[in-house]
Amino acid sequence: MSSKFSLEVCLELLKDPVSIPCGHSFCNECLKCYWDKNDNNKDYSCPVCRNVFNPRPHPYRNLLVADQVENLKSVMSSPTEDRSAKPGDVACDMCMKKIQRAVESCLTCMASFCESHVQPHRQSEALKRHKLVEPIKDLQQRICSSHQKPLEFFCKKDNMFTCSLCIVTKHRGHEQILAEEQVSL
Repeated sequence: MSSKFSLEVCLELLKDPVSIPCGHSFCNECLKCYWDKNDNNKDYSCPVCRNVFNPRPHPYRNLLVADQVENLKSVMSSPTEDRSAKPGDVACDMCMKKIQRAVESCLTCMASFCESHVQPHRQSEALKRHKLVEPIKDLQQRICSSHQKPLEFFCKKDNMFTCSLCIVTKHRGHEQILAEEQVSL
């Protein structure tokens, strides 16, 4: 993201960002230097798209880009919380390189997610219907060995957790409650 706010001329984060007629933004001082060194040409081009301007345009201060640059600076300078999974933490099932600590487990996906990887569940309409709970360590032990579905019910007669298919086949007619109710008892 920071590359959006750095200039091809100086490769730094934009300082005093200005825009030119083609819409590209630059450091005010860098653009001035870039155009001053080509001043004898009388044609002034954009360092990015090479659009030519004649006469030399007057750059305007880009407040939107300036605000974004300031936000980026504050994010880059603030200390980041270490979200690495420590011994005893539930690890994110999606992290491949640096394993992060899970913040929620999805009983529909039967997976645990860190703050970054849980975002689709919070933003996608389809995934918002999934059941998110506090991170669960033994999530894989909560899957039916016969059907590979979550153990969502508790059969009171057989005193065991069951999936939605088992409850209508092997445990048909038995008294049942939701697994969460049994756990809270």
